[in-house]
Amino acid sequence: MNKIFKLSLLLLALPLLMTSCLKEDNEVFGESSSKRLQKALDEARTVLRSSEKGWVMDYYVGDDSSNGGYAFTVKFDSLTVTASSELTKGASTSYYKLTTDNGPVLTFDTYNDVFHALATPSAGNYEGNHADYEFQIVSATSDLVVLRGRRTNNYVYLRPLTTTPEEYLAKVADTEKKFVVASLSTDVDGKNVSADLDINNRQASFYSTTDSTFSKSCAFTFTDTGIRLSSAVDAYGKTLSDFSFEPETMTFTSNDKGSEQLAIKGYLPADYVYYEQIAGDYVFTFQMQESEESKKLVDVNVDVTIEPNADGSGFIMKGLGTDFDIVLGYDKSSGTLTLNTQIIGEVSGNYLWLNALDMKSGGLLYPGHSICGMVTKWNKDLQNPVLKWNTNDFEDAPTDSYCLWLTDKSGESLGQYKGSDYSFAGKYSMLPYVKSLTKKTPFPEHQK
Repeated sequence: MNKIFKLSLLLLALPLLMTSCLKEDNEVFGESSSKRLQKALDEARTVLRSSEKGWVMDYYVGDDSSNGGYAFTVKFDSLTVTASSELTKGASTSYYKLTTDNGPVLTFDTYNDVFHALATPSAGNYEGNHADYEFQIVSATSDLVVLRGRRTNNYVYLRPLTTTPEEYLAKVADTEKKFVVASLSTDVDGKNVSADLDINNRQASFYSTTDSTFSKSCAFTFTDTGIRLSSAVDAYGKTLSDFSFEPETMTFTSNDKGSEQLAIKGYLPADYVYYEQIAGDYVFTFQMQESEESKKLVDVNVDVTIEPNADGSGFIMKGLGTDFDIVLGYDKSSGTLTLNTQIIGEVSGNYLWLNALDMKSGGLLYPGHSICGMVTKWNKDLQNPVLKWNTNDFEDAPTDSYCLWLTDKSGESLGQYKGSDYSFAGKYSMLPYVKSLTKKTPFPEHQK
């Protein structure tokens, strides 16, 4: 009875304690938490609608921004948002929503061609690019809105747009087209600051040749004048995040406060091959055993033609595949061709892959993993250009050969293709020991 009585007293006291806590909370903050959240929401809405021409949106995708940043523009009214981007043609308008969940949350909750282009899965990319369309609003002022993706935790930045979306994105496209540079380097107070650039994935890896402790990697977005980093780099007291780029001299200039006019020189490797030099007729060479009894490898030569693809980002190789073409990527930072695992067709509702494998290790492969493949290295001979194939830097699965492999549409491996409709050069089921591409004509001189 005493235990019941004591428990009853405690239960009776709880409402009084809770009332006291709520009272103290209101006294400390001057208003209830719900009112504070509503106030923050109203302020965010006002800021989002305040920019007359809208906002430039640096939109970072992938885990840890691993897929880089892309230029978007957004314009908010009371109910809808109109978005454009460097990735899509035209604008798209849809509804947005502002709610509260430990602070204001911005959600693009109805389908928008522009916003969902990066988030939507596709063939060979089952999870999309890990892009967000729901964001926590971290801060919001008339000069800068900072968002954090609720899926990836990537930060996204909105800055006032001072021109039309069409004009801004056209300048971004021009920057990207003329951005041909592999690395950059400068000195800050006698200390070296360098960076390697991965243009295709929009990543920058900073380091110092004079200080082994200086290191930072981040993504970047193309702007109307150059590039902007996803997070600032503190380089010996100089803040580096926003750069103008001059393509004629391959020079970066810092736009950051306190680092203005800091000039940074860009560089290309000696064996760089420009995009416009590549198209033409080639001999594709791989090697096979001379006979079942002999382990001697002999060259197999196949005439192929390499043509630019529609958007100028890579190439199509014709002649090696029977009734299918092969996509060659182009790494703009290194000036190299890439031949990665890729879908080449469908068989009975399943994906048929040109699949990288490691013959030297006994035929190790990763079914349907498009990160696996090979990359070229030029012999630096303009008159007799040869591009030698080497494994790429995916260390878990070196590549020296290719085969035809099947998976279902969820990516589940179904084994090697045994049919006759698809082959290489009309008769081969595999491409063992891929060796080189030899161009039949000289490389043209690059015109700056």
